[in-house]
Amino acid sequence: MWKIDKLNDVGKLIESHGLDIALSLLIILLGWIISSWFRRILKRFLLRLELDETISVFTAHTLFWLLFAAFMIAAMKQLGIHTTSFVAVLGTAGLTIALSFQKALSNVATGIMLVIFRPFKVGDYVSTSGCEGVVKEISLFNTTIQASDEEIVIVPNTKIMENNVSRFANGKPVVKKPSVSKTKSKKK
Repeated sequence: MWKIDKLNDVGKLIESHGLDIALSLLIILLGWIISSWFRRILKRFLLRLELDETISVFTAHTLFWLLFAAFMIAAMKQLGIHTTSFVAVLGTAGLTIALSFQKALSNVATGIMLVIFRPFKVGDYVSTSGCEGVVKEISLFNTTIQASDEEIVIVPNTKIMENNVSRFANGKPVVKKPSVSKTKSKKK
């Protein structure tokens, strides 16, 4: 008898909210498809602009999750769930996560600064944070350096920005000579 009552409850739920459930599932499916499509389009566009691949992939994935979250909220609204409190909870959760990942986010910010300001680039020979070698990759969290003895060293980006960086050209330090203008002094 108990199982029949539960089946009747499920039947009544499907009867009364079946269309809303189907539409919500359709919104989620379309959200996944549209978000994936935008991610691919944006990634190709940014790579055609010859932006760094790291920035292109990161931006495309961030857009995907933001867009998909909007579709999820729309699906919940279709089911009759009040989304204002849900959005507030998401905001609070985002703040909590951001504070807990403060060090990692610091590495991300530093990685972006390294790509924008370019104190060195992939292929440069550098000395920083106690290691020396050829820069193989600059990612959002760390920089990969291949040491002269074929050792691969992964240095967190914040360590690079906290320490001095020496960049070398062909294994020799890069020295920028100050420009001196030659002017003739008049003797009086």
